[in-house]
Amino acid sequence: MVISIAVARPLLAQTPASTLKETLDWLKKYLGGAACVVFQIGRAGERLEPITENTEVRFTDCEMILQTARTVGPKSELRTFTVPLGSLTPDSVTLSPGFEIPSGSVVAGEVPAYTMRLTAPAGLAIQASLEEFGAGAPQPTGYQTNKINILLLHTETAAELQAALSRAITLCRQKPRF
Repeated sequence: MVISIAVARPLLAQTPASTLKETLDWLKKYLGGAACVVFQIGRAGERLEPITENTEVRFTDCEMILQTARTVGPKSELRTFTVPLGSLTPDSVTLSPGFEIPSGSVVAGEVPAYTMRLTAPAGLAIQASLEEFGAGAPQPTGYQTNKINILLLHTETAAELQAALSRAITLCRQKPRF
């Protein structure tokens, strides 16, 4: 299962600080605070569904808790990912241009320029939960995934966030484990 998360606003020209605390604070400020996207997607010639996505991030030392609230048409959901940064490698964070649009679909609005993918190494899963809202919504469920896609609207945002997240992973890997 691949999950997509959108980050909308460009960042100020700024580089992440050098300590772990400063890097995590920087990520929390920009990854969580800048995440809000609204666009439409659907099959060519049909009505387009509005998509709204908001993201929040927090850290408990080297554990990243990433939450994304998404509304697609009348359906809403909240996904929570628990990512042990020290178990990843700096190359777990990759960038690719654009984002995956299903075959035969069209997109309107501000389309993300990059996808930042966070991939767990073989043998490690990212813990996740899904809570759906609305009439007849099922009970919240837990699951595991090995990838999280983060949609980035602006080119300058992509490189800064990738560098900061890779740096956080490096710094967390250097911490002693008990």
